[in-house]
Amino acid sequence: MATLDILLLWRLTNANDCDGFFKMPNSVLQGHVIETITTTEKDCRAICRRNSTCYSINFRKKSQCDLNSETHFAFPGHFNPGGASDTYYAVVKPVTRCSNMFCSSGMVCKMRKGGKAYKCGKGQFIAHFPTILYKNGLGYHPLPLINVFSVSVWFKTNIVPGSQLQTIFSIFYPPNVDAFVIDLRDKQMRIESTGDTRDISSGELRDGNWHHVAFTWSAVNGAWKLYLNATLLDHGSDFSTGSSIASGYLVVGHEQDSYGGGFDSDVGFYGSMVGFSLWSRELSESEIARLALSWCAPLEGDLVKWSQLYPSYVLSLGGIQVEALTCE
Repeated sequence: MATLDILLLWRLTNANDCDGFFKMPNSVLQGHVIETITTTEKDCRAICRRNSTCYSINFRKKSQCDLNSETHFAFPGHFNPGGASDTYYAVVKPVTRCSNMFCSSGMVCKMRKGGKAYKCGKGQFIAHFPTILYKNGLGYHPLPLINVFSVSVWFKTNIVPGSQLQTIFSIFYPPNVDAFVIDLRDKQMRIESTGDTRDISSGELRDGNWHHVAFTWSAVNGAWKLYLNATLLDHGSDFSTGSSIASGYLVVGHEQDSYGGGFDSDVGFYGSMVGFSLWSRELSESEIARLALSWCAPLEGDLVKWSQLYPSYVLSLGGIQVEALTCE
């Protein structure tokens, strides 16, 4: 099994004015160049900041300055590897536009009418997992002692060549116990805990449409319920009965084969997620129906909130893109 290659801690700063640069060496944004000039790297950044139509730059070949009309936040699919002397900068401007990369944890860029981001504030966000075989995940740890929990999340994905399955989330606890995993397979969902599995017929969910999934479990008699789009898909008992999770490591979007790591690229999630939450109780059917009605439903987990994964840290080789989503 592969081990975690990079643990990238994104420190999100400048929460009020969203002013700054996001720098990515050996990368370029393609298809949005509005002007190319010859200048120094420092002057290239300054020129873009003064240009009202420039929002990022590709500085190439030690003197070539490409001014771009967009950023990788808006067009993640156009953000590609460049040469050894290429450097990409997203130029984040105050007032006119801000970037989620420069808002503090739990904050997103608010949008004016017309789609212009102008300040940081509370709100939802969508996480886009690259549709290539990278190892990506949103991590949170340690979880407290858990013997009952509920999970809720919205997701949208497609079948990806080379992918065996797509993991929604996984929880490990020390020393190396596979506590819970839920993933998508061929026309079914699988829930797994400490080696025990349940395969539930769901129809093909890797269809490019948004779906809502909720799962509840209790250690008392191993009772579990799985909901799809507010409908009880299946339920049962005697599933990991008597287990408890202590100091758990949660990863959204990937399966762990060791505590906080051991990722294989063919079991990761490839698509978009929003609204993941983890509760220390069993949600009612009415609460699940409310969550399935809108990803802006004002009901958040008491153990893990989606805003805490924004991203508090990203376990990544490929880079998860974050898109603001206001819920006002």
